[in-house]
Amino acid sequence: MQGIFVGYRGYEIKNTKPLFPFGYGLSYTSFEYSALEVSPITPAGEFTVSFTIRNVGSVDGREIAQVYIADPVSSLPRPVKELKGFTKVAVKAGESQRATVKLDKYALSFYDERRSAWVAEVGKFDVLVAASSEDVKLTGQVELANALVWTGL
Repeated sequence: MQGIFVGYRGYEIKNTKPLFPFGYGLSYTSFEYSALEVSPITPAGEFTVSFTIRNVGSVDGREIAQVYIADPVSSLPRPVKELKGFTKVAVKAGESQRATVKLDKYALSFYDERRSAWVAEVGKFDVLVAASSEDVKLTGQVELANALVWTGL
């Protein structure tokens, strides 16, 4: 039984390099990522991840940017990182576009069967903006000051 360690999560926990990582894609242009900003977490567990994508190629293009969250200190085993949001951005050649991904308490949480509840534990979480599961472009952190525990969706 694989549980939560399926796909890119399983490859990372086993240090296996797939031929094509999750989110891999080809483009006729190239992109650069910069200016990462992560807002503080609200009491309800909401926060935003904003960054700039610049098209450094000679043709217009679209990029799908992925936002992963990593919990380096957890009371239960968790994947190295988990995809929690993404956005598709159209950028003309030579131009930049600001992208924002809104996340909520589910981006920080896991289901704890012992409690029969969703749990977001207090602590610092790594925020990774990537072009694919193996192509991390920007890293930051966000801190949850008060634990969140809830049942249901």
